[in-house]
Amino acid sequence: MERRLTFVTSRERARMKGLGILRSALEELGDSFNDLSVRVIGADSAPVEPWMDQSLVDERFEFMGRVPRADLRKHYLQSDALVLASFTEAGPNVMYEALACGVPVIATNGDVFRNHSIGNNTLFFDRGDSSSLARQIERFYDEPERYWEAAFRTSSQYDIERTFDALLEEYRSLLE
Repeated sequence: MERRLTFVTSRERARMKGLGILRSALEELGDSFNDLSVRVIGADSAPVEPWMDQSLVDERFEFMGRVPRADLRKHYLQSDALVLASFTEAGPNVMYEALACGVPVIATNGDVFRNHSIGNNTLFFDRGDSSSLARQIERFYDEPERYWEAAFRTSSQYDIERTFDALLEEYRSLLE
């Protein structure tokens, strides 16, 4: 496979965002997927967590630190997909941002993500299951054009008004 793919993921509250699950999934994929890289965006200042293998971080993870909101679109557009391995999520703002840019998502299978995906713009994996995530990365890797096309086709449905309305509805349902 002669293809280089870059995934972007969020690092705010790293343990809850499932970076360890993503790291394990990449390890499970093995050497045939060495051309995958992950750009990690978020406020945490330390580039490496104690649970991360330094050699993997050096080769596959690029820690961007805090990125100004105005620059997020550029990072999404430079990526092939957004990976959300979150254990919990209140509102998937980062998912909306990526999908509004026409970038497909690989996310934990949960209502908060599933309720906001349209068609084939999102691949889902079992929460906390690195093998399930690895299978979805393989699926994406085999035919990324399919997911890029689906995300591009649905991107206009993630405009700011629709996104705001969806978030408002999500918060209302939490309060009921």
